Amino acid sequence: MDLDTLRQLAGFDADQYIKKMKGELGIKRVRVLFDNTNSQAMSRHVGPDEVLEIHLPALTTILSQKPELSTGEGVAKLKSAIAEELCHGQFRDTDHSRSVVGCTISEMQKHLTNEEMSYPYIKEKISRLEQAAQVFKGSPIKKSEQLD
Repeated sequence: MDLDTLRQLAGFDADQYIKKMKGELGIKRVRVLFDNTNSQAMSRHVGPDEVLEIHLPALTTILSQKPELSTGEGVAKLKSAIAEELCHGQFRDTDHSRSVVGCTISEMQKHLTNEEMSYPYIKEKISRLEQAAQVFKGSPIKKSEQLD
């Protein structure tokens, strides 16, 4: 995919954004595909070289499926998804562990503008990520209390 197409699908200079972030995280190779037909992102390591492949929705997909978002909020959503997928890739962890969540929020704070960080969608995403990373603090179930 050429740079113009990448930037058009993302709605911003995604190539520079990804290059800067992957350099910070020490990720060698990333393949970005705008092939998700829903507004979610996903990633996985593929091939013998273990290239991190990130599957993203185009900005137009996000905006059509989430009409409550402005274009700026759609771009911020896409940027936050890229940060999250790069962090999942760095830790090779599909869960929202403390490491992945901490990395994602840190990268968002470094690379999203103050305006983007103040969008309700981004504030809600950070809250959801933090909640997902919390460890359940109850008492462990004793063997005699377990259900068969």
